[in-house]
Amino acid sequence: MRIIKRFYYVIALFSLSCMFVFGNGFNLNSLGSKASSMGGAFVGLADDFSAIFWNPAGLTQIDTIKMGFFLNDNISFGSYKYKFPFLGIDISANTINNHYFSGMVFYCRPITEKLYTGFAIYMPSHTGAGWDGNDLKELTGGQALKWYGRIGVLAFSPVISFKLNEYLSLGATINVYYGMLALKMPAFEELGQYEEDSGGYGYGATFGILIKPSKILSLGFSLKTPVKIDFDGRAKIPLLSFLDFNPESNFRRDITWPMWIGGGIALKPSENLIITGDIHWTRWSVVKEIYTYYDDFGWKELFESEEMNKMKFDWKDKIQYRIGFEYSLSKKIALRGGYYFDPAPGPNKTLNILLPTYTFNVLTLGLGFKTEDLIIDLGVEYMAGKKRRISMNEIIGRGMPGIHSMKIIAPNISFTYIF
Repeated sequence: MRIIKRFYYVIALFSLSCMFVFGNGFNLNSLGSKASSMGGAFVGLADDFSAIFWNPAGLTQIDTIKMGFFLNDNISFGSYKYKFPFLGIDISANTINNHYFSGMVFYCRPITEKLYTGFAIYMPSHTGAGWDGNDLKELTGGQALKWYGRIGVLAFSPVISFKLNEYLSLGATINVYYGMLALKMPAFEELGQYEEDSGGYGYGATFGILIKPSKILSLGFSLKTPVKIDFDGRAKIPLLSFLDFNPESNFRRDITWPMWIGGGIALKPSENLIITGDIHWTRWSVVKEIYTYYDDFGWKELFESEEMNKMKFDWKDKIQYRIGFEYSLSKKIALRGGYYFDPAPGPNKTLNILLPTYTFNVLTLGLGFKTEDLIIDLGVEYMAGKKRRISMNEIIGRGMPGIHSMKIIAPNISFTYIF
């Protein structure tokens, strides 16, 4: 039974610091129905409202007042299986299918022939994970505890873009972020349920360049600065009251969203066809250590040792490859599709059911409909995660042996009103 105790201890320690890690790293992979249905290969095109996210220089292509919204639903299907007959371990668990909505509301307009501005409120991150405690009782001393986490980031981004000439545009946004984090997990050493809620602010910027040397070719470059969000919140372990400890404590935790750089190209070989391609680089290696600091003296004694309050990550910088197309069936209807490859930033040795980093192959489809005063875009992403088989010999510290798998479906819709 020692291995069960070890699993329980490792998972509990890991979850207190790492449940906020989700999806493939911290970021949603796409924003805007047109962009997402073209595989997110949009930095070199950036010709609708989602340029505020992908490449703010592209806003100079919007020649009238536009406003509207985008809505996305992230639905994940994860599983974890592990058998160790010698110790009677036979775990087969599936995630509880929750809906993690994200989206954007936006307004943009030209000020002069060369100056453009606007703003957007959107969620660059919103997802989570929930597991049935009955499926994981072998990890929690036979107790059916709650396993649930959700993180969201709300961004407010005013944008300004300037067309230097007919070939070159520049753009930038200021990004003000508010992060929200909720967690329900087993506490360590069989202390029952652990719960926490927290929030915090962070600040960053996005810079973009759009080059259009001809009518059939455009090139784009974009950079998002790293952002540190300072989370403050309150945690509780009800059973601590029976040990003469305060069952609740305030805490703080800093999480860094890493630097992102994207480059893209858009080709228009015919009047009806646009082909795009992007390369995106994310500096995941900046996520090295994450600390949690508790204010209550008793909690400090329990948690703030070198082992308890610091978690190390072995993440590596990764590159995404994206391609997409748009084919206009008529002046009003466009068909879109795409693909992108999203490699996992984390290695097998640290993979955990609360750290679901997978290598995804993603197919996207979409449809656009346009009238004189309204644009409706529909899209869907199907993210097939590569199954990860991990042996006991591979893991270190917080890693969990077994078979891990994940698939995600993300339908979305955008409405753009033209004035």
